This record gives sequence, structure tokens and C-alpha cells, in this order.
Amino acid sequence: MDSISGMSSTMLAMVDPMAPQPMSASLTMAAKSEKGVLKRCSAGGNLLIRRATWALVDDRRGLGSRLLMVEVLESTNSVLKEMAEAGEPEGTVVVAEEQRAGRGRLGRGWASPRGGLWFSVLLRPEVPPAEAPSLTLMAGVAVAQALKAQLGLDARLKWPNDVLVRGKKLCGLLAESRSDGRLEYVILGIGINANFLLSALPEELRRTAITVREILQRPVDRLALMRAIIKELDAGYKAFRDGGIAPFLERWRELSETLDRAVRVETATGIVQGVAEDIDATGALRVRTPNGPVTVGSGDCVHLD
Repeated sequence: MDSISGMSSTMLAMVDPMAPQPMSASLTMAAKSEKGVLKRCSAGGNLLIRRATWALVDDRRGLGSRLLMVEVLESTNSVLKEMAEAGEPEGTVVVAEEQRAGRGRLGRGWASPRGGLWFSVLLRPEVPPAEAPSLTLMAGVAVAQALKAQLGLDARLKWPNDVLVRGKKLCGLLAESRSDGRLEYVILGIGINANFLLSALPEELRRTAITVREILQRPVDRLALMRAIIKELDAGYKAFRDGGIAPFLERWRELSETLDRAVRVETATGIVQGVAEDIDATGALRVRTPNGPVTVGSGDCVHLD
């Protein structure tokens, strides 16, 4: 009998839907209920060592038309990057039950215990490389809107790539790209603290983080949440390809938890401190400092009030 992570499909179908489920269980049941095709893919080389990889394929096009699930891996971004280098088509999603070396901004580690929602999406936009970072703003809007629609959460955006609820970090975004004269691809990583308790995180992160389970006092259907996010991303990505980042700037401003606040931004060249005034057409943050306005393209932002 074929199995996912050593569990038979029969056993997976019997998992209590109210309990925190392995992502693999949700994927298996979705394949049955939606009449998708569940097929096994090869896991050669070092790409997905000793792990079963599965694809849920249906007839929809766009983002999420190929979904590859791995129980444990180093990083969904790293796996999808290897796949992109090998010619994987746009729209493929890699999702993991657990990441052992998840990455955040500035190369920092990202705690990714079981029960979270850790996935990456492959994009191949035909835009100049300089426009790639603005995809993070589009994605932030999409995630915030999906969290509101699916779970009723009042999600807010912290520049440059965090999603907050109750002022604490629920989700992080990481866009990584490759260009050689032109933009080859963008890997958009999304990590959501979903069905685990704060005690599963390193102690130093618990003060500033929050999880869906802590907020709602119950676990949620992670597959349904991921699909809601991908649906928003798909619509947002199409709008981005047609009109660039402009259609998302006003919505980002409406959802912003950063604008009009005192901030300290740590950049590669130093620290910028002042009041966050606005974002420009590239998604850079404009900060009013005692010495005049400063535009920051990237950095680590801390809210001071």
C-alpha cells in the first residue's frame, strides 16, 4: 500500500478532523474529495532525501496547479529553488510539515515546528529584476486578506514582510530571486504559525510571536487556509503582471501597522530612526528623520511605540 510518511491512506482518512493533523492527511483527503490525481513523484539525488513526494494535480491552472508535499525538509525555498533551476514550471507549490533550516529575512533562521503552515510558490514574472522585491508587498496583502476571509483575523502588515495579529508576528514572507540580465524566477516563501502552541517556539521568540491556535483556541484546517492564500495570491499575481505593484500600494497602506509610527530600521549601511511616513512605488519605506527624509529599500524594522 502506498503511504505518506509511513502512514497508510486508510489511516490518514481516519484522523480526527478537529485535532492538529499532519499536512499529509489533509492532502490525501483533498485528493479523494476533489477527484484530483494523487501521484507519486521521484525523489532522486539530494533534493528530497528519504522522503516521499506527492503531487495533487487537478485541472485548474495558475498558482498551486502542482502541489508537492514533504513531511520534513531543510527549507521549502531551498527545495523549490533546486526545482526552479531544473526547469520546474511557474505555479508549483512545495509545502512541508516541518522545516529543519527555515530561513527568514537577512539569512536568519525561521523556527518551523510541526503544525505550522510552511510553503513556497514558484513565480516566473516577466518584469525587470528591480521589481522583484515588490512581490513581497503584493503577497503580504494577499495573505492578510486570506486570513481575514478564511479565519476572521484582523491581520496587519509590518514593513517589509511580516503579517501581524494583535501586534505580534503570525506570518513571515521571504522572496528570493535569480536574475541573469533578466529575472529568471522568484521563490516566494510563506510561513504561518498555525496549529501549535507558543511553547513549541524557542523561548526568545515567544514574546513577539503569536499562533492561529492561540488566537482562536482551536486548530484550523491548514489545507483550506493554504488554498485561500493561494487563491488570493493567484489573483494578486495576475494583477501584478498586468499593472505592476501600483494596484496594491493603497491597500498595503490601509493594512499597514508601520506607517505613522516611530521606527528603527537596521540596514546594511547603518541605522535609520524616525517616523515611517510612506512606501514608494518600489515598496521602499520613507522615514522622516531629524536630518530629513530617508528612503530605505530593505532592512530590519522595529516599532518603537
